[in-house]
Amino acid sequence: MTFTESDIKFEKINWKQFEELCYDILHKYQFHSLSWRQGGGDKGRDIEALFTVINPIITSYTEKWFIECKHYSKGIPIEQISGKLDWAVAEKVQHFVLMTNSYPSIATAEYIEKRQRELNFKVHIIDGKLLKQKLLVFPDLVVKYFADDAVVLIQGMLRQWLSHDILPDIVALYKISKLIDARALNIEELTFLFFAFESCDYEDAITFGDLDIEEFSFDFLIPTIVAHTNSKFPIKKPKDLNFDSRIYFLGGGTSTVTTQETDHLTWHYLNLIENNRMIDIIMVRKNKQINVLISTGTIISFKRYKYSAPKFNFSIKNLQKDNDIENNMI
Repeated sequence: MTFTESDIKFEKINWKQFEELCYDILHKYQFHSLSWRQGGGDKGRDIEALFTVINPIITSYTEKWFIECKHYSKGIPIEQISGKLDWAVAEKVQHFVLMTNSYPSIATAEYIEKRQRELNFKVHIIDGKLLKQKLLVFPDLVVKYFADDAVVLIQGMLRQWLSHDILPDIVALYKISKLIDARALNIEELTFLFFAFESCDYEDAITFGDLDIEEFSFDFLIPTIVAHTNSKFPIKKPKDLNFDSRIYFLGGGTSTVTTQETDHLTWHYLNLIENNRMIDIIMVRKNKQINVLISTGTIISFKRYKYSAPKFNFSIKNLQKDNDIENNMI
């Protein structure tokens, strides 16, 4: 899945979870022989690790690293670092790393810079900003430490659909609608949920199904989807759509078209959202990944767009629903 730095909220985890997070990311970056020194008396490091440098010209060599993890809400003071560097000198390491969700205070940064001149090992600082960038390389770690339960559930549904073409049923969608905060979802997750709802037999299930659920919709997702606008309006029709659904839109109805061949699916959604504004969405699933284009614009700009339409024996302006298309096409 795709995450941004805003998805990583260090305040959601405590100091011990932060140390575990640092351990996990070191492992991801090919450090080995890791030792997480939990409890008191860590002797200058929370984690000790080895890193083997593979050089194609000379013999490979292994270096000793000390990693100090600091989960702070403000700048890290000098006294939290000075003794750690002394231990690194005594233990003859090659590298010392300060990993933190915050940052060294100005005084601490200056202290480290001065100490570096006399030390025979390199001091590295990974502050909160850089740590987020490192974490984004590994979405599974972002999910493990920062995603809430509802987001994890939706991500599982999305993976199930991408891998096995199985969409959540109406009961699952109903429960999700009561749990989710749309702001916690990215553009792919938002569009997937909206597509899943639009693809289910909602009206039949509510009217004829023996289900203990009340009427619901996913319209509450639309403002957040609109916030992810990433294309000009209207979106240019993908080549794999065998016709352009926008010619069926009447400025008040809804137009949805789905085409699918094996693992390749294209979904197009067009609707009026407020006043004379419209939303235009195209989602493409291919090779177990999805790409989403979202745009918004006015009915006036929509009507100026040129479309090539098949022949009909009815007036397009009177068309209201997709099933009318099937009944009226020549």
